[in-house]
Amino acid sequence: MNNTYALNRIKRMINELKTRYIKENYELLSEIPQSLYPHFSSRYRPDIIAKKGDELIIAEVKSNRLTSNQKREFEEMARNVKNLPGVKFNLVLVDTRAPTTVYDKMERVEVALSTIIDGLLDDAKHAIDTSNVEIIPIILYRILETLLIRLAYKEGIYVPINKSNLRNLNNSLYKEKLISPNVHSLVKNILKLRDSAMHTNKYPESLITNNLALDYWKKIETLATKWSGNMKRLEEIECPVCGKDFNSYLNLARHMVLKDRPEGNHIQYLESIMGKPFVEFGWKSDKKIAVELKKHMTKHNSD
Repeated sequence: MNNTYALNRIKRMINELKTRYIKENYELLSEIPQSLYPHFSSRYRPDIIAKKGDELIIAEVKSNRLTSNQKREFEEMARNVKNLPGVKFNLVLVDTRAPTTVYDKMERVEVALSTIIDGLLDDAKHAIDTSNVEIIPIILYRILETLLIRLAYKEGIYVPINKSNLRNLNNSLYKEKLISPNVHSLVKNILKLRDSAMHTNKYPESLITNNLALDYWKKIETLATKWSGNMKRLEEIECPVCGKDFNSYLNLARHMVLKDRPEGNHIQYLESIMGKPFVEFGWKSDKKIAVELKKHMTKHNSD
């Protein structure tokens, strides 16, 4: 299992278990008590050793894709402690298969973007605290860009890579009514500051004071908190032509419009449900197509 994704999943589960044990008033030990050495090798280091009173938990977190030898090894460990008073052996198996569904892939993006945002917020606060005004607008720009990308993913909005810059994201999400006028205005202000910082030979320090930068930082931190949390479970919709999964009918509609126009199988399918030639509905009508797709596919699936 030489796989970064799998290792990260296992580390995450180990940390979650440690947190749970600490909350339940267990003490985390660094090594197995010597009294258990007859049953375990002194060189054996399990992932977690938790002790509370006379109770001892030895926990291993592994991929659910164990080899036959690993299975035999852990079965033997479980037998070794079965009759030991107060000792329990827990084998926790984690699904380490790479994500395959739309939701799983988006969950990975969500975790990555959240980590980036947290780091950038710390960097921006440090720049403010040290009066490093030249880089503050650039960091705030990056935070907002990442936040809006994250919001677009969470809401199932398709964002082409070549249009994932802050200006296009701001306009697109405002048009979709996913951000408020205040957020839209905040983004435009940061864009102006960033452009001044990037495209002028001499940075005008009067453009942003520490107080103004701190005000912007607080607003952006509030947005990050407001938009955080678990991503809502999105639909997994299968394209009726090629079987590819999508997280919304809108993204399915965009896929079908672009896939093999002007007269491929996807276009023919759309023409059959829209009841008209592609040239009459195929341009700037993604939402209307999505509505008709949902009606048609819902009815078809219920029949």
